[in-house]
Amino acid sequence: MTLDDVAAELAASPRSSATITDLVGKIDPDKPPRDFEADNRQVAQRYATDDPRFPPQVMGAANDFRVIDRQPDDVRYAKLLSDATGWNGQLTLDRLWQVAGDVEMNNQGEWKGAITAHTMIFLPDLMRIGVAYSDKEQQAPEKSPVWFDWAQLFGDDDDNDDNDTVDDDASPDDDDDASPGGGNHVRKGGCGC
Repeated sequence: MTLDDVAAELAASPRSSATITDLVGKIDPDKPPRDFEADNRQVAQRYATDDPRFPPQVMGAANDFRVIDRQPDDVRYAKLLSDATGWNGQLTLDRLWQVAGDVEMNNQGEWKGAITAHTMIFLPDLMRIGVAYSDKEQQAPEKSPVWFDWAQLFGDDDDNDDNDTVDDDASPDDDDDASPGGGNHVRKGGCGC
């Protein structure tokens, strides 16, 4: 199933509320990552190229419609833009997690007292997802993410790297280390949400 197939399924599904779904997969220039926006009346897709203020390989997403009901940039979207352009689009795992903290709801004057319930980083080229959830002591971006392979979540073992589906070794030849401390090199195709 391709990202286009997923978008078609989402568009055909009945909807009673507004949603934004990040659609990501392994890097494929013909099937780029996108945000799928939907409300009860319409759907739209947004790509990195739709906001040329960002470096070409980076797409900012802050849980607001950018196509269906375009609003002025809020403080979170402006911070995403500032971070991405300040780093010239060179996003490491540590930088992605920093961005997540920068846009965490409680860190913004407009939403004081609100929380970001969860923070996720998608690494589609590595087929990995990093997730952290807020609790009473810490907001999600203040925590270290727990990393999952697609195979762990979806039963599709397509990792084609060092034949493990759990990053349980820290050897120098382990090419699927996606921890913030161990994966500090630049990755393309990642999406921080």
